Amino acid sequence: WKNYNFANQLISKNLFYSLDKEVLKINRIKDLYLRINKKNINLNKSQKEIIFITGMPRSGTTLIEQIISNNNFTFAGGEIDFISKNIDNFLFSEGQDSNFSDQKIDSFLKNLGNQYLKLLDLKSDYSNFTDKMPQNFFYLGIIKTLLPNSKIIHVTRNPIDNCWSLYKTYFSNNAQPFSYSQENIINYFKLYNNLIKFWESYLPNTIYTLKYEDLIYKPESEIKKLLAFCNMKWSKDYLNFYKNKNNVYTASAFQVRNKLYSTSINSWENYSKFLTKFKKELKYIQ
Repeated sequence: WKNYNFANQLISKNLFYSLDKEVLKINRIKDLYLRINKKNINLNKSQKEIIFITGMPRSGTTLIEQIISNNNFTFAGGEIDFISKNIDNFLFSEGQDSNFSDQKIDSFLKNLGNQYLKLLDLKSDYSNFTDKMPQNFFYLGIIKTLLPNSKIIHVTRNPIDNCWSLYKTYFSNNAQPFSYSQENIINYFKLYNNLIKFWESYLPNTIYTLKYEDLIYKPESEIKKLLAFCNMKWSKDYLNFYKNKNNVYTASAFQVRNKLYSTSINSWENYSKFLTKFKKELKYIQ
């Protein structure tokens, strides 16, 4: 614990991270989506099966991508920041003024969807495509507007385990700048949890939620249900996901080369006396 704590404090000194921009971004995303939703527009119907795998970082998104892509017709796209970067740039393109005209919104959405589909056409030999950028949870309503035929898989995990895994992981290139402070992790998790509930209220029966713990304890039945949602046929090969040769560039690269294991479940309990903030703030979040 001493070393984990020291490392996080050391990194935090150089990040100057604040959640204020995340809050502002969420408010703008909601405003944008509510305007789009009123117009009831659908923009791009892709011939490909596009599967978005989202959730908190360290929740199991890489594992799900490895399982789904363990065939010869699904391209594992990994963490693609194309949608997130473009939407964020649009939302903040005029400083603090986000009162965009309908014409500007329509043009932006049409171009974004078309550009994303062109990106997939680079892999035209595949019929399915996964995009497992965890932070796509910010944009789920907009994604379904852009790509109405896409699938959304939301991976969840015990909140305390999830947040503990974040705190003890180093992310290259400052990929998760909130993850080096217990307080920031807790507040970020709450923002994520509330936003997911917002999307679920507007996208009923659209988001497939998979619990990491259920997958570990009931792998075959959970994978069968997951594949059915993705319009894929069951094969025992999917249980051998650890043989998947896809390149993995996330912090889970080592774990997904192994068979399923349960040692990560309730692993936070080994450090329970140091994680009182997590226990207090996250224990009752569902």
